[in-house]
Formats: sequence, structure tokens, C-alpha cells
Amino acid sequence: MSSRSLDRRSTEIESQAHQEVLLHFADQLKQFPFTRDHVSRLERDIAKLALATMAAASKPAYREPVLADDGCLWCKNVGLFDDVFVCHRQTEKGLEFAVMERFPTGANEIWIKGRNAVEVLKAFTQDQQHALQIWTEDITTQLKKFLSEKYPGHDMSHVVEDFLGAFTQAELGNHSQRQNREIRV
Repeated sequence: MSSRSLDRRSTEIESQAHQEVLLHFADQLKQFPFTRDHVSRLERDIAKLALATMAAASKPAYREPVLADDGCLWCKNVGLFDDVFVCHRQTEKGLEFAVMERFPTGANEIWIKGRNAVEVLKAFTQDQQHALQIWTEDITTQLKKFLSEKYPGHDMSHVVEDFLGAFTQAELGNHSQRQNREIRV
């Protein structure tokens, strides 16, 4: 058997493995662009969101207060994304801001809180960026495990690299296209 046919067989195995990875991890990979878009919007719009939050906090509350997991009532101000919002409350020390998530059970969990709306939003955005980094590391580990179990004895590191690289590039391309559309508007 020539080295050329060994290369050909390896390419076929890698191609097959890539298709299996696409099918197996499809749901997880659909979530990434959605989350990445939210984080990108937060990064881009922190100043606007903070300004809207502070403006809402300076007006009388017109919505029902939200009971948070800390036992305090908060005024809902600005929605960040599905069931995640910024709120405020008046304390003895002045205004306090929080990013909160509402769960299907009706519970409202505080992600982060503080006295400065900009800093609260920055910290939340950094937490979300960190979560995306952890997600990428976790999916890489899962991909390696999946491929090592499906193809024992084969080096599938190129499949993992190509898969994550293509996914990342596609996201960067989509992000650039969205930015270009926003600039033209």
C-alpha cells in the first residue's frame, strides 16, 4: 500500500468524523452564535445600556417590582436579552444596580450587583465572555473525547482544529457582515 493511499484513507476518515461531529454537536453549536451575538451587543452598547438604566432609575417606577433571590424588591429597567435584565433599587447608601435573570420557575437570580451601572454591565459582560471561553474549552474537550471513542487509534486533532476553526471563522465573518450592515443603516 502506498503512502498516497494511506493519506487518502486518512482523509476519508477525517471527513467522516467531521460529518459525525456536525450531527452530534449540532444543538450545542447553534447556541454559540446566539450567545456570542448577545455578548457582542453588550460589549458594543455598554454606555447606551448604562445610560438607559440610569435614566430609568431617575424616574418613578411604573412596573411591578421584581423579587430577587436576595429577598429584595428591584425595579426592572432595561432588557439585555431573553429573561436577563438590568434593574435598580434605592438603598440607604443610594442607588444599587443589578443584572438579573428570570427563570421559568418565576425565580429571579442576581448575576452581579453594584453601585455603578457601567461597572455592573462591564463585569456582567466580562463574565459572559469568560463563559464563552469556558464553553469553547469544554466543547473542545467533548469533541476530543467523542472522536477518540469513535476512532480509537486515529489522531483526530486536525478534525477538532478544523471544526472549531471553521466555526470561529464563520462567526467572525457573520459578525463582520452584521457590523457592516449596521454601519450602512
